[in-house]
Amino acid sequence: MMVGGGMLDILQVLIAIALMYLLVSIIVTSIQEVIANLLDLRAKALEKRLQELFVDQDLQKLYADPFVSVLLDGEKKKVPSYIPSHVLSNAVIAMTGAEGVAQEAEAIVAAIKAWTEEGPQGDPPHTLRRAVRSLLAQGETDIAAIRHGVEEWYDSAMKRLSSDYKRTVHYWTLVIGFFVAVLLNADSVGLAGYLMRNLAITQVLSNAAKGITQTNLPPDQMIQTLVSLFGKAGMPLGWQGFDWSWHRVLVAVLGWLITAFAASLGSSFWFDLLKRFVNIRAVGASPTEGKI
Repeated sequence: MMVGGGMLDILQVLIAIALMYLLVSIIVTSIQEVIANLLDLRAKALEKRLQELFVDQDLQKLYADPFVSVLLDGEKKKVPSYIPSHVLSNAVIAMTGAEGVAQEAEAIVAAIKAWTEEGPQGDPPHTLRRAVRSLLAQGETDIAAIRHGVEEWYDSAMKRLSSDYKRTVHYWTLVIGFFVAVLLNADSVGLAGYLMRNLAITQVLSNAAKGITQTNLPPDQMIQTLVSLFGKAGMPLGWQGFDWSWHRVLVAVLGWLITAFAASLGSSFWFDLLKRFVNIRAVGASPTEGKI
């Protein structure tokens, strides 16, 4: 189906706005990653969750295990951002003392049961010792089966941690996205109206969009490419000539919020959507259109 006339104009406006969202989302992601690395957010989240899963004496034994200790970061032995489940389960079996007894099932169960009874009996149901007690109650007597059960318990806890961490990152992405939108004055509402009145800009951006979607540039180069493109096309980002009347500011705040939400969807989302827009436009674009 051909795309032409007014529909083509609208499509080109959407392409221009998608390019703007792509730029903002890349900037937001880059800032968020820098903050996460500087503050060790992932490692701190793991440390907090381990403190919830292990009573203090078991947590210290976990960190002292040679295969876990080697993962700890720096002289201060900071918790890493991730501990593999097989490493943790081996450390847990080692701290129970089960590997030091005879391999008869009864001896193994007796050693592990004795270890679980050393800890506080009133510990929360999600802690390690309660999980191991549950495995014993289910009739598990083989070290390999208990190790596997510990790995499943830990993986389940890490899935919840990952979900919580993603929600936290999404929250920070929205906050950072709003500040970036304000800094660039990337007002979705205002830009949409401006572009509808200045279709020559959208044609230049749409012509360039095809080349952009066919590249695989790293984030810093993509930012430079988009900033240069917007400058050449006359995309009205920035604060020059901004109308400070109260009703225009209110509209701008709405536009910044929309941009922040759009940026939170991620650069991959906007890159893929931009490809679709470009492919649709290719059906109805004039073969005589210039290229940037």
